[in-house]
Amino acid sequence: MSTARITEILNYSLEHLTKFLTIIDSDHAYIHDGIGFSVVGTTAISGSGTYKLQFTTPDVEDIDVYNSGQRYIHWRPANIISTDGAFQWELFEGSTTISGGTSATVLNRNRTSDRTANMSVKVGVTVGTDGTRVQIAGSGSVGIPAATQGGSYSSGLELVLKPNTEYTMTITDTSSSENNVYWDIYWYEEGSA
Repeated sequence: MSTARITEILNYSLEHLTKFLTIIDSDHAYIHDGIGFSVVGTTAISGSGTYKLQFTTPDVEDIDVYNSGQRYIHWRPANIISTDGAFQWELFEGSTTISGGTSATVLNRNRTSDRTANMSVKVGVTVGTDGTRVQIAGSGSVGIPAATQGGSYSSGLELVLKPNTEYTMTITDTSSSENNVYWDIYWYEEGSA
């Protein structure tokens, strides 16, 4: 192996922002690389009501990075909490007949990066057909005090989403009273760096 190649490998092992030997976890590194994105929001959901979000994944692109030449959305576990009572959320793949809603602001989690997300997000949509449920979680309880913290998955349980596909998330208030729900949804985009 040439000296130049060894130098290249060693330089690649340095974290891009701090220039220290890379020992941070992958999510942390993706944020530093400017390919980690999130959408945050809140809504009031009436008792037994629902609120829906739409995620449109980009087409696979031939950009020849990471030896795959493809761009995929790596969906990480969502952080969702409520102020009152129980709720659940579900992620559906291949949803159809989606209408209405408002485009959400997608944040680059590296606030110094000018990269923009390739996955678009709308909130407050109407969904005709949910598609295949690929993830479900929920928590909270009815009573006083109500447990309002969402359940969580480890980051190792990410989903790699299909390209050029409609995904929708349904948040359902499973209590009988209004529930304020807050979400912070995180993903990274392989091949965006």
